[in-house]
Amino acid sequence: MKIANYLTAWKNLDAMLRVYKFGFLLAVGCIIFLVIYLQIVQSKQKTIIVPTHLAAKIEISDIEASPAYVRAMGQYFADLLYDFTPYNIEKRYRELLSFVSADVFPELKEILDKKITKAQKVGIIQDFQIDAVYVLQNRRCLIRGKARRFVGSELVGNEMKNVIIQYKIVDGGMYVEGIKEIDDTEYNNLVRR
Repeated sequence: MKIANYLTAWKNLDAMLRVYKFGFLLAVGCIIFLVIYLQIVQSKQKTIIVPTHLAAKIEISDIEASPAYVRAMGQYFADLLYDFTPYNIEKRYRELLSFVSADVFPELKEILDKKITKAQKVGIIQDFQIDAVYVLQNRRCLIRGKARRFVGSELVGNEMKNVIIQYKIVDGGMYVEGIKEIDDTEYNNLVRR
């Protein structure tokens, strides 16, 4: 009789464990399903920005951005890079560096630090007026503008600048991967394509 009671209790325990295992596996399956679903939803999520001063809506996802966003950020980066006074150059370059990819940060920081030192020592004021912005293939943005340099009130430079900003989009943010000034010939070749 005692053995029969133990066998019955064992069968009940075994049945209970099977129910617990099934419940556990069901919960794990639901969690895995939710994680996959959230990853898919997050990768398709877009942020749409329509500021009053822009003519087109801007879309940003995890790895892509609309041309309007790339143009706006390209203008912003070029403005930070080429429009400065001896008093604000350091702040502007630090702000630009906050958008620089970690891969090129040390190299670009060294170049910008030299420009900061020179501009502050000589007292260079530079005004940059953007003429054109193009979104190129391979995650590049081409900006053309007129840079006028002053030392005090004397005009010491008046030249066209053509700059290519290589970028990447990560988690809905645009990061600079490289900045390269090009000559007019290369600019014309890129614009004709």
